[in-house]
Amino acid sequence: MSLGTGRWVAGPWEVAALAEFNGRTITAVGHSGYLHPGDVFHRTFGGNRHLDPSSFLHVWEDATGITAWLMLQPRHGGWDLQVRPDLRDPLLEAELIEWSVEALLVLLAESDTNLDRVVVGAFADDSVRIEALERGGWLRGNDPYFITERSTRLPLPVELPPGYFVRPAGGRRPPPSVSCIRPRLGPIGDQVDTPDIWAIRAIPRNTSCWR
Repeated sequence: MSLGTGRWVAGPWEVAALAEFNGRTITAVGHSGYLHPGDVFHRTFGGNRHLDPSSFLHVWEDATGITAWLMLQPRHGGWDLQVRPDLRDPLLEAELIEWSVEALLVLLAESDTNLDRVVVGAFADDSVRIEALERGGWLRGNDPYFITERSTRLPLPVELPPGYFVRPAGGRRPPPSVSCIRPRLGPIGDQVDTPDIWAIRAIPRNTSCWR
């Protein structure tokens, strides 16, 4: 099984293609094992904002397009590895994990960052990634699990402050079945008519919301 040719990205303009890859994949097979498209941008231009993307983003491609991609996160001693669903296999991912760790250690050495461990996350139901990690001798940690997304159809877990509300998603072709919110709190007094406190944005392709 081959992933095609691997290379480091040429620049930040390639990040959108990685996010789109994840958006299409999540729409097709579900979220397990894949970063939210918005997190691709957030981790690239937020957590790794002081680094050149060509130093921490690696992509594999074949004639059909992206087959897998890797994001190194030296600040946290971690990485994210995304593999096209039809290519996922514990043996292949075990090899990719070892390659990813070596690449991360090189980047840590170049940035003079001293960490006592390398950390990686796996979805509880991602049997392929869990088996690959176990093959490499990784140990399951005890960190708590945090819910970072929830459906807008569910009631809010807290009562909103006076003057705040949730409105339907706007934008191009609002998706009928998928919608999400990104809170942006601002002064109520700055709004004239309806306070646009909850900034909501819809994305074509019925995939997800960008930050």
